Amino acid sequence: TVYQLLEEMMDYGYPLTTEPNALKAMIKPTTMISRLTSATMGGSNVSDVLPDGTISNMPWRKTGVKYAQNEIYLDIIEEIDAIVDKNGQIITSEVTGIISANSKLSGVPDLVLSFVDP
Repeated sequence: TVYQLLEEMMDYGYPLTTEPNALKAMIKPTTMISRLTSATMGGSNVSDVLPDGTISNMPWRKTGVKYAQNEIYLDIIEEIDAIVDKNGQIITSEVTGIISANSKLSGVPDLVLSFVDP
């Protein structure tokens, strides 16, 4: 399975397909029946047809995705690091953060997000 995965990912030493969803669709996990079939008939777990996402403009998204409710969740995580002396004066400070999104939007909608400092 590792060889099949590397074979689908690389083409003459160059990265070809690195999207996890496309690789999962192309290479099926091994089962006892698939092992017996490949041992007796010489088959493989690699799909004969390309998955839908590999020929679209967005290979990371499957085609025809439909959700019951169109919604998107954003988690904004901020972290403040500071060094304060014994008098309460800030010596150094740093603010870092990440925005994590979980999108359940059907199709390929246009989405505009605006973050405004209040």
